[in-house]
Amino acid sequence: MSKKNKNKEKEEICSCGEKNCECGEGNCNCHENLHSCCCDEEGGFERQFYTKAEKIQMLEEYLADLKAEQAGVEEALEELRKAN
Repeated sequence: MSKKNKNKEKEEICSCGEKNCECGEGNCNCHENLHSCCCDEEGGFERQFYTKAEKIQMLEEYLADLKAEQAGVEEALEELRKAN
C-alpha cells in the first residue's frame, strides 16, 4: 500500500464520528454494537447488573428470537429441498 493510501486510510472518519479514531477498528460500529469505545463521548457507561425480572424478560425475548430463527431455517430448507 502506498504512503498516500495509508495516510488517506488513517484520516477516514469512524462511524462514531471521530476522525482518526483510536478504537482500533477504523470505521467501527462500536456504538451500534453497544460496545464501549475509547471514542465514546458519553463516558461509556454500560449496565452490568440486572434485576431478576429483567433477566427473565431478556431470556424470553432471546428464546422468541431463537424460535423465529429456527422457523426461518426450516422454511429455507423446505424451499431448497423443493427446488431439487
